[in-house]
Amino acid sequence: MKKAFAIILALLLIVTTLPLAFAETVEGTLRTNHTWIYDAETQTLTINGEGDMGDFWDMYTSPWDAYEKQIKTLVIGDGVTDVGGYLFYNSDLEKVVIGKDVKRIGKGAFWSSYNLTIVEFGESVETIEDYAFAGCKLTEITLPDSLKTIGKEAFVGAKFETLEIPDSVIRIEEGAFRNIPFKSLKIGNGLKTIEKDVFYYCHALKNLVLGSGIETIGETAFESCFELETLVLPEGVKTIEKDAFQYCRKLKNIVFPKSLETIGNSAFGHCESLVDVKIGEGVEYVGMSAFCGCSSLETVEIPASVEIISETVFSGCPHLKEFKVANDSEYYSAHDGVLYNKNKTELIRYPNGRNDIVFEIPKGVKVLETEAFSGATFKRVIIPNTVTSIYGRVFFGCKNLDNVIIPENVTYMNGGVFRNCTSLTNITIPKALKRIYAYTFVDCYNLVTVNYTGSETQWENINIEHSNSPLYDATINFNVKTHIHSYANEVLKESSCTENGSILYKCTCGDVFSVEIPAKGHEFGGWVVTVVPTATTEGEKVRTCKHCGEKEKIVIGTLPVNPEYPDEIMGDLNGDKKITAMDARMVLRYVANIISFDNVQFSNADVNGDGKVTSIDARWILQLAAGMRTL
Repeated sequence: MKKAFAIILALLLIVTTLPLAFAETVEGTLRTNHTWIYDAETQTLTINGEGDMGDFWDMYTSPWDAYEKQIKTLVIGDGVTDVGGYLFYNSDLEKVVIGKDVKRIGKGAFWSSYNLTIVEFGESVETIEDYAFAGCKLTEITLPDSLKTIGKEAFVGAKFETLEIPDSVIRIEEGAFRNIPFKSLKIGNGLKTIEKDVFYYCHALKNLVLGSGIETIGETAFESCFELETLVLPEGVKTIEKDAFQYCRKLKNIVFPKSLETIGNSAFGHCESLVDVKIGEGVEYVGMSAFCGCSSLETVEIPASVEIISETVFSGCPHLKEFKVANDSEYYSAHDGVLYNKNKTELIRYPNGRNDIVFEIPKGVKVLETEAFSGATFKRVIIPNTVTSIYGRVFFGCKNLDNVIIPENVTYMNGGVFRNCTSLTNITIPKALKRIYAYTFVDCYNLVTVNYTGSETQWENINIEHSNSPLYDATINFNVKTHIHSYANEVLKESSCTENGSILYKCTCGDVFSVEIPAKGHEFGGWVVTVVPTATTEGEKVRTCKHCGEKEKIVIGTLPVNPEYPDEIMGDLNGDKKITAMDARMVLRYVANIISFDNVQFSNADVNGDGKVTSIDARWILQLAAGMRTL
């Protein structure tokens, strides 16, 4: 009897000490009297109750801690009105179903739940707070029409490919959807402001539809959205803030609304695919470097509404050829493609895509604005006596500039003016200049001669700031008289397709220099088939240079034999033993059910070998006929 009792007791002890994980369901109560049930079989945790469950800022151990690593699905039951902050921080959840009465998802509620891929929102959710789903690898998401506010970095780290923000949303806070690889984005009409960083580095975004209610696009809102090609800004947008679309490298087309008033600093900086920019007719202010680094930009149109174009707006645009300014502008003008203020007393920007060897600044210009010529490729610039002020970095990076005469009336020249002018060998400096700022001549390591219009004593009294060592290495000539060059040019040799030419420039003072003109290179027309190939003989196609008439020939291989019917030619549908556009036309007529093919014709028509005859075969036949394809 004692032995039997001992065995029973031992069995009871084993049962009572089994892990709780073997229990089919486990229940408990939160401190807010909400109940929870864990179903081990389905690995599902269900929370039920009425009203808010509150936040859990100080909850280091959850009531279901023993099962935390096993729970894969969470269900928030009807009646519960919120999901508490940090309640499922760093969980192993994979799916969340939110009940119909939940209005708020608390701060960090599912933060760092890296395995969470699916969330089904209830119909009443109004607020998703900061970091609520940060770090969750959500693969798809449908935001409810009840939603009003999305908190800071709420979805950072998600992986969904499409996103539609409903009209009900009135606020999206900083970085909410940062660094998500979605390809398509549609923003509802209720949102007025896109905050800072909201869609920053959404690098796969290609299709963007902005809601009609948007008035402000915030700082870095769409920065580094590399795949975005077209931007249509809806009527109503007033402000594009700093860096908003910077580094959108594939952006080619921008449609500006009349409502737009401000383009912020670097707003479209380094948008490398922009070719033509027509600034909106309501824009009043264009911020610093707004289009800086747009390396493909060729033309810019400026409407009459623009009152302020800040410094360096078009720096780093090497292919910019022309500025166009509305005739009725009260603030700006363009002459020969160069941008000036209205009365042409300030030269604002020279388009670097021009191919000038010598550029003569018009008389009447008094001020050369910051970086006005930075990166220009000319060899000489003629500065008139009317110029009195040269602002910072005006000739920065003009690597071909070799000789400059600064006229006598210049009294102010800011820092960095000739920085990185690596070919500069000679410069004339007027005695009116009392100070040479830091970095003015840094990297001008080929500077040989400085001609100074004052005395040696006056030179010694100039305040030459640091980082101007080339001045100390150069030979200084004193009491030199200035002369404004006036060059005439003579073509010594015309450039051809294969050989360089040269032009000689002469000034009345005796200054002479020549410039090599690069060979034009051949410009060939289209290919012309001169010998039609057959099944046994090769053909030939020729193209001719439009400039010099040189011809380039390519042999066209023999026509391809049909492997199923050795006496037939692939692509020959009319039996003339040639491949022409007529054969392609027959294929298209077959595809349109206008004609039928026998077995031999069908086999000949299937040139791509996919067992079907389609318009693709017609295209291939045309390419065969033109000698552009072989089989």
